[in-house]
Amino acid sequence: MQKFRLGSIELLADVENAGTVVSEHSGKALPRIQINFPVHAQDVDAIKRALTAHKFESVDAGGGTKWSVETSSESYTGDPWRADHKFSLGLRLHEELPVTELVVDAETFRPYSYEETAGADGLEVAARVKLSGPEVERLRKLQAESKLMNVVRRGISETPRRMRFGRLMWSGGDAEYKFNITLFDEGYSLHSLLDDPLITYPGFTSLRTRSKLQKLVEVLKSKGLLDQGELDAIDSATPTEEEWLTCDRVDDLDAFLDR
Repeated sequence: MQKFRLGSIELLADVENAGTVVSEHSGKALPRIQINFPVHAQDVDAIKRALTAHKFESVDAGGGTKWSVETSSESYTGDPWRADHKFSLGLRLHEELPVTELVVDAETFRPYSYEETAGADGLEVAARVKLSGPEVERLRKLQAESKLMNVVRRGISETPRRMRFGRLMWSGGDAEYKFNITLFDEGYSLHSLLDDPLITYPGFTSLRTRSKLQKLVEVLKSKGLLDQGELDAIDSATPTEEEWLTCDRVDDLDAFLDR
């Protein structure tokens, strides 16, 4: 039996070695274990809440080792509200991602906040950086090229990954800007980019407004209030660069992303 800590909860569990798994982030081999432990009926809800909010931490054998949950199952006999439960969890060693620099082609950025998630289509990076005016210009130039780039996440891996930009949310002005640089592996489909992270950005709130305007044009057209030249002019209208930049701007980047 080995003792684990899950938030403020301590528990004893049977532990089995479950081999290793290759990290999607660093390529390192990470240990896996399988743990099994009983839970009294009145404590089941507390355990489930803790599983979503905390990492497992080993208390024995020196302590301090953190584990992430890969798989989870539970079993019981009889009334689920009265019976004791048995939890069986597959854990993998929790991997810290201490990025020091983010190199995008020839440009180097130093994130003050960094997150990296692995999905079915590959890796997604979200790096918050503080930039001066000239640095913003270089970042915008990279984004405007709309191509796959070589990205190195120093501190995690020196192996370049082929990635492309998502949208660049930002705040600030004058001497300092804050940007949230989002990057996606080349395996990400357009559907994934639109359906998953980008739909939460402020610019996509304009979809509802665009739908209303399209309906308004249809009504005006049905009443004969727009001629073909006016309809063609409406169809060919495109946002200006300034409108695109405003679309991605928020009052305070950190407050918006941390809410």
